[in-house]
Amino acid sequence: MKERAGRTILPMIATVLATLGVAAPAPGAEATVRAWMVEKQIPAACVAVLRKGRVAERHALGWSNLELKIRTTPTTVFQLASASKTFTGVAVMALVEKGKLELDATIGTWLPDLPQSWKAITLRQLMNHTSGLPDVFRDESKTDLYADDPKELLAKLTSLPVLNPPGVKWEYDQTGYFLAGLIIEKVTGLPFETFMKRRYFEPLGMRSTRYGDYYAVVPGRATYYTLEDGKLRHFLYPFARVMWTGAGLNTSLDDLVKWNLALDSGKLLKPASVAEMWTSTKLPDGSDAGYGMGWAVRNLPRHRSVGHSGGNSSGYTKFIDDGVTVIVLTNLARAAFPDPLIDRIAQGVIPGFKP
Repeated sequence: MKERAGRTILPMIATVLATLGVAAPAPGAEATVRAWMVEKQIPAACVAVLRKGRVAERHALGWSNLELKIRTTPTTVFQLASASKTFTGVAVMALVEKGKLELDATIGTWLPDLPQSWKAITLRQLMNHTSGLPDVFRDESKTDLYADDPKELLAKLTSLPVLNPPGVKWEYDQTGYFLAGLIIEKVTGLPFETFMKRRYFEPLGMRSTRYGDYYAVVPGRATYYTLEDGKLRHFLYPFARVMWTGAGLNTSLDDLVKWNLALDSGKLLKPASVAEMWTSTKLPDGSDAGYGMGWAVRNLPRHRSVGHSGGNSSGYTKFIDDGVTVIVLTNLARAAFPDPLIDRIAQGVIPGFKP
């Protein structure tokens, strides 16, 4: 994916980052995150640790905008990028509970005009990245979608050969979530983002949460930066609406805490649906894909976890066996490494945890 950079941030960055030092760190997630911010040159970070339905730690650190010296708060909005897939996973499972969708039904059930070679693919295979379909990008490194319009994109994709028979190989792509979005819109009769707002964001009081790419004007959102030759520069990246089921959700720490607490309390899904959503896909060769319905899955002994990161900037992980959730949101794209940071935080709050 190609970055679009603006002007280089001035030398005041060194002074700003120095204020995030850890001369006398307090124990817990905050000290771990502050040290990581200095090491990775992260301007802003929000972190929360949830333990068995309660907020154990909640911190907003650094600057959401370096030029204007705007401090980060728990309501500062961040882009989730690919971690948006976890929300789509919940939405699909909720529609399964209502009888509107079936995971093992073929996608031709809802999209009858697809090529014959596509019709045997199941909704489950779209969600777990085993559809074998070509990706929506000509070249993901250049943000080069075949088309931004859904009809044009579908027409182009259906003209391409499939990569693998369905269910045979795990290969991360955005096409499955594009098609899942079309299916959700078909069965709900609503645009995907409208369905998500009415079904989840408004009832849960997630007032800062909305879809849009890095170019969108999103109230309260942190300015995004990336590193080029060791220097912070502005970061902009397009997420066309056709990608919003797989990327493009903006949310705050406080809103993401609300979402996780609702999921943990059973307000969003029944326990059986959660268990299926978090079950890793087994491939025909016996290997484990490490992915469920929109969630990455790690089956570590005594410390199973599920979650997702996005844009190498933000993410969250739920440590199922320990009743702990760790959320990390940053405004450093492609260089924040949230997954190892989450594991480091988990080592400090979960006895015996080793990634």
